[in-house]
Amino acid sequence: MAPPAGELWCGGFHVGHPAATASGLDEDERLQPVLAGLRAARRLWSCSTFVDLEGACAAARACRRPLDVHGIWFATRTAAALLRECPDAPVAATLRLRLPGPPPAGVAAGFDVLGIGGDMCLPWTREDAGIELCRELGLPGKPPPFLPDMKVANRLVRALEDDALGAPVLWVRCWRTVHSACS
Repeated sequence: MAPPAGELWCGGFHVGHPAATASGLDEDERLQPVLAGLRAARRLWSCSTFVDLEGACAAARACRRPLDVHGIWFATRTAAALLRECPDAPVAATLRLRLPGPPPAGVAAGFDVLGIGGDMCLPWTREDAGIELCRELGLPGKPPPFLPDMKVANRLVRALEDDALGAPVLWVRCWRTVHSACS
């Protein structure tokens, strides 16, 4: 599947799905020197948001268990909304670096929807509208799957915005890349 037309901006890289609540990076003792070095070099923000693919791959290689590296990419309009609405989120710190695409080639890529607010990054499959969409399309709920196309992603964003979550969350469409062979 080809990325959406237009310019894409890097929102960072993650070891494991961007919305994974427990990637276990901070508990992995062997990984601590790698993470400390990346933080010191300002290549790793809080919530395990890596600035570049190489840094995320270094962490993935040092992990006890194999985890894929995921990149998230936003259209210019979405990046502007994130910077305006969620200026303190780790993804905003990466967007302020203004790292344009195109995304590096990966083993898989496709549309995704993330909920971003403060330090939170939520998977759409945890919300009622996302669970319903998975059932409707016959998609697995875990890990959060790619969406079939931009139209479905836009429909899901609208449905999620209508859900009452009790926390300020901005639901956005993104292009997610997966890199499993970080060698």
